[in-house]
Amino acid sequence: MRELISRLVAGLSLVAFLAPLVAGAEHATLLVFPLENLTGVPSLSWVSEGTSESICAQVRIPELDVVQRETRLELVEDADLPPNATLSRASMIRIAQLARADYLVFGSFSGTESALRIVLQILDTKTMKLGPDIVSTGPLNNLAEMENELAWQTLAQKGIHNNLSREEFHKRTRTVPNSAYLYFIRSLGAPDDQSQLDLLVKAIESYNDFPGALFRLGSYHFEKGECSRAVELLDRIPRTADHFQEARFMLGACHCKLGNSSKAIQAYVELLPFAPSMEVLNNLGVSYVREEDLPLAVNSLKRARELQSHPVVAMNLGILRYLQGDQDGALLLLDEAYKSSGGHGLVQYMRSRVLQALGRTQESSEALAEAVRMGIDPEKLKNDDPRGWTQYIFSPLPPPARK
Repeated sequence: MRELISRLVAGLSLVAFLAPLVAGAEHATLLVFPLENLTGVPSLSWVSEGTSESICAQVRIPELDVVQRETRLELVEDADLPPNATLSRASMIRIAQLARADYLVFGSFSGTESALRIVLQILDTKTMKLGPDIVSTGPLNNLAEMENELAWQTLAQKGIHNNLSREEFHKRTRTVPNSAYLYFIRSLGAPDDQSQLDLLVKAIESYNDFPGALFRLGSYHFEKGECSRAVELLDRIPRTADHFQEARFMLGACHCKLGNSSKAIQAYVELLPFAPSMEVLNNLGVSYVREEDLPLAVNSLKRARELQSHPVVAMNLGILRYLQGDQDGALLLLDEAYKSSGGHGLVQYMRSRVLQALGRTQESSEALAEAVRMGIDPEKLKNDDPRGWTQYIFSPLPPPARK
């Protein structure tokens, strides 16, 4: 599951500290480490990673890239450091440099459930200057509000929150209650898949509309090919969730595999405003084919081909051109697919049919013979509807578009 899941009340003084450093850069990169637990209370250990994850989620804006948790763990492992231990400041700086992070955020929390005190510090990895403490205090029940304040002050320290009012930023406050969030955070460090699944199920049982837990659990079932279960989970992820695009891609792929092309279209159409990937447009086109809407199918496949050259897209578009009677156009596309794929029996079979339609009998026979050598049985295909030969692309999972 970890591998799939390829594919955050110093105020004005802090603005002055870092604003000049960021002003000339198109992007800054932030790395947030889990907080050190100084409470001595093991049951509060989830606050360490939980606060880090919440801050990372809330500070995401176009001007700031945030190093993902999975990337951080990979870098820690590559540096031969203990993955779950509290790292020294020197080790954290080393990881930040490996991540090419401009700023390193670390800190600690102390106190009790009724009176927590969270302290963050931000280090400029280029100048090695440490900013003033960012402090938030309150009971554990108010942790979500405390996280939001810490995230706001983190952005304030960089001076890149100018387009966000404090009122607007407050809307980013975590809505998932602690009772569910702690299960989710504990699942991130669980030792095996089953332990992770059990904790994710508990998180969702505690809070049904938990996008992060729904995404991780849905991703697991998608990876295992358990599409019916994946659909139930992924379909509940709202458009405003961080992983909406990946979730909708997997949802569409599951509907394709289950033969629900109309529902696949619904899932993929929701991705069109997000600068859709070649995979999305290809699968949308094939879904339109299954629904017998060739004009929309051609339009989607043309857009997919414009984004990226891919033999499956070229073959799909070639098949549709053949069905539309454009044999010259079909041959050009099938030739493209054949050359870029290094050989494909179905492509050669389609070439033989197109060449036959063009009256190029000898070339058609040669293409058919080549298709047979590649394992194609012409007798099984001759009565098929060529629309059924168009193919989906289910992997790799496309990365989300930057908002």
